[in-house]
Amino acid sequence: MNYVCATISYEEKKTDSLCYQDETDFWNKLLERYLKPIQDDKAHLDEVTRELKSLRNKAVFLYFIINVLWVVATFFLQAIGGDVLSIEIPKYYPNNTLAPDPMKVEPLSLMFLLSFAVLLIVQFLAMLYHRVYTLIHVVSYRGTEKNYKEKNEASKLSLVPFSHDSTKLTVL
Repeated sequence: MNYVCATISYEEKKTDSLCYQDETDFWNKLLERYLKPIQDDKAHLDEVTRELKSLRNKAVFLYFIINVLWVVATFFLQAIGGDVLSIEIPKYYPNNTLAPDPMKVEPLSLMFLLSFAVLLIVQFLAMLYHRVYTLIHVVSYRGTEKNYKEKNEASKLSLVPFSHDSTKLTVL
């Protein structure tokens, strides 16, 4: 194949220059490697489809197993009682006196609550970061926009002629 790399015009005379051999090789390899359509045979497509379905099924199975383990762990910790596995937090009355019986918190519930609170805080901070940088972007862009002049009242009230011909566009 002969590729035309550039067309050079001198005094209205066009001359074509051919690419160098290494450049031609480069473009041929680029076409073969990246731009040539992928030829998939039926067996390869069936194998990829089967493997993707298997991956989906394994991921869903793992998700359900983790959920079942979470529920079993929660029920188990509740069944053995709050006395064995619980975190005791001292309880104070409004008059600042210590109550005789402390509050008992299950560790699994506390872990879930803390992780959810951390997620909310991270999400809030990310939203704040995004809003601040969007504001900075808008403020920096605002100074480069074209200054538009306000129309006077007479031009605001003038009627715009309407053409029924859809091929023409009238700009006043």
